[in-house]
Amino acid sequence: MATKKEYSQAARVQGILRSLGIRHGITIGELAEEFGVTKRTLYRDLKALEEAGYPLLSEVVEGTTYWKLEPSFKGVPPVTFTLNELMALYFSRKLIVSPGGSPFRAGLESAFKKIESALPAKHIARLEKFEEMFSPLVKASKKIDLNKGIFETVQWALLNQIILKLEYKPRKGDRAFPFEVHPYSLLFYKGEFYLLCLVPGKGMRHFALEGIKKVERMKERFEIPGAFLYLSFLKFRLVSPMENRFL
Repeated sequence: MATKKEYSQAARVQGILRSLGIRHGITIGELAEEFGVTKRTLYRDLKALEEAGYPLLSEVVEGTTYWKLEPSFKGVPPVTFTLNELMALYFSRKLIVSPGGSPFRAGLESAFKKIESALPAKHIARLEKFEEMFSPLVKASKKIDLNKGIFETVQWALLNQIILKLEYKPRKGDRAFPFEVHPYSLLFYKGEFYLLCLVPGKGMRHFALEGIKKVERMKERFEIPGAFLYLSFLKFRLVSPMENRFL
């Protein structure tokens, strides 16, 4: 009696995408039979693929639901990596998400699912083995616990150079102060995220993201100086004891 092949989750997701891409439609039952898992597991896999940005379509024909990939998506050329490049990516992933968690974890995992969906199963198996063998000895830091809405608003403003209005509570004190800022960059220092920004009339400032209690996007845009004048400010701060200078 033939033994069914067992798949890791990453290899199974890759196989599901391949099946969806080469067929005009496939049922959950057929996928469950093909990969030797329950229908519930397949529904979770499909949901994960949708959340990762893959355009899945479902169509009911005579009472049966068939799943497939959006036809236009099949024509998108794949991004190729060498094995050494993939090893570097997997190495970096553990460094990024290990200490205290990260607000980028969800996006990072979504990106890796997309990468793995295009890889041969043998490459995925080798990379999973490599990842198991790699244990970065990173000094534990406190858990990163940022407000998701605030973090996403700051990200959007950074990308689009939009002025922010925020309420900030310094470490010392129990009162929040209002600021209108031009966000320049996001910094990560000793386990914490800081927003480097220009406060008009007051100069450059650092704000710990955990201290931002409210944030609102304004309609006005701003321009970052072409010469990035704040780099000299950064150099000064890095040479000096930064922890004594943050707000």
